[in-house]
Amino acid sequence: MKKWAWLFVGTVTLCAAAWWGARATKPQTVTLQTVTLHAAAVEQTVGCSGRVEKTAQTEVYAPSDCVIGRVLAKNGQKVKKGDALFEVDREKTLSVLATQDGAAAARAAMENAVPLTVTAAATGTVQSIALSAGDTAGVGECIAVIADNAPVCVRLSVSERYISRLAVGQTVAVSGMGFAKEQYIGHIAEIADSAKQEIGTSGTKTTVEATVTFEDGVTDTSLRVGLTARADVTVAVQQDSFTVPYDAVGEDENGREFVYIFKDGQPQKRTIKTLAELPDGFLVKEGLADGEVLVLTPQRVTARATYKAEEKAHA
Repeated sequence: MKKWAWLFVGTVTLCAAAWWGARATKPQTVTLQTVTLHAAAVEQTVGCSGRVEKTAQTEVYAPSDCVIGRVLAKNGQKVKKGDALFEVDREKTLSVLATQDGAAAARAAMENAVPLTVTAAATGTVQSIALSAGDTAGVGECIAVIADNAPVCVRLSVSERYISRLAVGQTVAVSGMGFAKEQYIGHIAEIADSAKQEIGTSGTKTTVEATVTFEDGVTDTSLRVGLTARADVTVAVQQDSFTVPYDAVGEDENGREFVYIFKDGQPQKRTIKTLAELPDGFLVKEGLADGEVLVLTPQRVTARATYKAEEKAHA
């Protein structure tokens, strides 16, 4: 009797082990997030920033070496030609000049050359004031800018890395936090002939100025002079292309880029060729077809598994 009992226990144990073993080796069902691809015209853009300015402006220069006593105007203020922008501190100015010349006897001669005020050279709106009270300006130094009532433009600072991709006539989408509309569409009207050095918190960078104008004559009632602008310049348009999320693209040991296409219930590896990096993924021209189903979670593809697709969105 004991023998049969042991045989029964042994049989149950073997069956249980076989059941667990079969369960352990049974292919796991993996859910893959997918998206159906749709070919479209994909824009390649270059992003840069700048400021809203008047298309026409007049610079105000210091008529002589001088020390600023008071600033009489502020940014955005409307002025007429001849209005005082700065009051000159004559005593400090004459002292500085006498020290520079090393001859106090020249004071009387210099008094006639030092103005009481620096005035606006044109009628318009003060766009920028470069000095504060107590600052010293050299003769011929630009100390203010006055913009007339012409339509506004956006002057962009474009990195030397991207300037070769810009050209006059390209479409530009301009936006900003303080804009009356969400976006304004303009075109590159001018690209500077020379570059300039800009010093920022991250160091010195080389940029080239590009000017964006608007065909509908946008005025400063829509775009306020001095506002910061964000611009996306369309530098190329690729027809019948796809935007593929970064996480969906892998690279094999030979440096070839690939994705997984979900077909016949299985993820199938597909070699592709990316053309550029876009804000939301790679621009792909070769290797994909309209209507195919792209796997968005390739990290879930394993050697032994069964799969089901979960459609997330359209691309």
